[in-house]
Amino acid sequence: MAGKSAGKWYWEIRASGVADAYYTYFGVTDTWPPGHNVGGAGGVAYYGNSGSIYNIGVATTANLGHLSQGNTVSVLLDMDNHRVSFERLRTNNPSLTEIK
Repeated sequence: MAGKSAGKWYWEIRASGVADAYYTYFGVTDTWPPGHNVGGAGGVAYYGNSGSIYNIGVATTANLGHLSQGNTVSVLLDMDNHRVSFERLRTNNPSLTEIK
């Protein structure tokens, strides 16, 4: 989903394999192509190995936990209010982390 500058957007990422879960960064960036720096300057990203949320390349205190095979994380992007939220979808205990 490239080139969004306004509006509200939602998507889900499901880890379908061990490598998918363990070595995965995903999020939003203002740089295209993002390469290996999604959580770098101008970006916010979730890192599946540690569960940390990175904001402009720095780990925040927010942590959704390690992403395992079969887990799903939703991303809520509000370009109008400059907010991004990550939610790790679990059966009984959803976790929501919002970065502004």
